[in-house]
Amino acid sequence: LARLAQGRYASARDDLQAGVRGDPRRALLWYNLAVAHANLEQDAPAVEALQRYRELVADADADPTFLNLYAMVLENSGQLAEARAVREALCALRPDDLTAWLELTALCVATEDLDAALPAAKRAWALGPKNDVRAGVLLAEVLAQRGELLECVDVMSELMLAHPENPKLRAILAEFLYRAKHYALAETMLDRYLERVPDDVQGLTRRAGARAEQGKLKEAVLDLDRALELAPADLTSRYNRGLILMRAGRLTLALGDLAQVVAASPADLNARLFYAQTLNLLGRPHEARATVDAFLRAYPEHPQAPELRALNAGFPRLLR
Repeated sequence: LARLAQGRYASARDDLQAGVRGDPRRALLWYNLAVAHANLEQDAPAVEALQRYRELVADADADPTFLNLYAMVLENSGQLAEARAVREALCALRPDDLTAWLELTALCVATEDLDAALPAAKRAWALGPKNDVRAGVLLAEVLAQRGELLECVDVMSELMLAHPENPKLRAILAEFLYRAKHYALAETMLDRYLERVPDDVQGLTRRAGARAEQGKLKEAVLDLDRALELAPADLTSRYNRGLILMRAGRLTLALGDLAQVVAASPADLNARLFYAQTLNLLGRPHEARATVDAFLRAYPEHPQAPELRALNAGFPRLLR
């Protein structure tokens, strides 16, 4: 236990494993073993240790500290439905715990249960300090995913009025508008955000996307040019510029961007396919086939391999 307190988690884990082998009925050893595993990011063994602790302690489910740790390691190990059930128990036990409701909302969203996410998010919004940013943004996200865009805008507007010093809220609202395909509104919101934070690469890239969706390809390319001046290694900006240049018929420039993305991220199938298509449109079908062949050699078991082989066979014919 001293090693655990000192942050020497590996040696503490080894000691505790020896302890539970010698005395498997000592619940506290199992709990502390779970803590050691969790700090080592060994979530599956942590879950097992907490399950043993739960078997030994009759009132474990009445302990908020246990429930919080158990939910965390379940979530980290990918057992989202089980983690959600534990979070629900924690909220029932501590109905005024803002953090518990926020985490339950996030799990409901992760398990795609927006009907359950909405009341949890509203509870967090009601519990937090007035215009709490964490609770408000999470509620707005749930509303946006449910298609309740006016309500989402209402919540975000309230937050922006309460926190004028936080320009990021405009970018968050723009993201919700973008996902809802309200591209002109998203662009306007990003204009206002970028007036305050002109060198934000993510904001520039997202505004470029909103502009491209409206057919404003020249303006979109200018945003991405600026983004790449600020962050030349940013693959998202480079990939998006390649696609927009491709749409604009500027194929040689598009090819340069997409080639860099493929070189930096060879497992990116979408980038490789657009690169191959650009080669084909430039009258270089054999090179288009070669780049897809290279992907198939590197990833022969890829789930889309059959479709890629069929596509590859069609490249020369596309020119006729």
